[in-house]
Amino acid sequence: MEQNNFIFRISEKYNIANVYNMVSLNNNKLFLSILGAVGVILGVIMKNSTEQMKIPDHPVGSQLGPLLFALGWGITAYAISMDNNFGVNWMSQKTMMAFAASAGVFMAVMRMKKLMKEGKEPGMLLPGIFVGGWLLLANAIGNRYSWAGASMVLLGMMVALPWQRKACIVDGVGMPLFTAGWAAVVFGNSL
Repeated sequence: MEQNNFIFRISEKYNIANVYNMVSLNNNKLFLSILGAVGVILGVIMKNSTEQMKIPDHPVGSQLGPLLFALGWGITAYAISMDNNFGVNWMSQKTMMAFAASAGVFMAVMRMKKLMKEGKEPGMLLPGIFVGGWLLLANAIGNRYSWAGASMVLLGMMVALPWQRKACIVDGVGMPLFTAGWAAVVFGNSL
């Protein structure tokens, strides 16, 4: 009996009984956001792993990786654009920003990968499109979690991974930042 009273007092004092009211997530957006993020992350991991293992033409990594990457970006754009019931206003500013950001990041990454495979430098335009796409994506979602997530992804992809490649570091901070950034974007889009 005393234990129950103690728990009751603690839950009353810290309002633990109403924790579920603190965050309300849209399950439809959460599901699709996770699906899109997993597609992008797995695509990047597959493609980068085959390149780091010096087998860039591996049938799984070279074909399935980019396919998952493309599907992930398409699903992400749809998840950002949709309302609570899977509907999308195709002419809204948010929808156009989400699809433009997704297409821009996808095309910039694929072109940079091709240029790096050929031993050429991507220049400044493609990384600029990549950064701009992530900023546009964060703006389309429009909350602090999306901005934090975009910042982590950009820090991981534009700072950490290039440094890791030059230093021949396989397991560095780049991919964890990338993944944590996507978690923040998923959470922000699901609010």
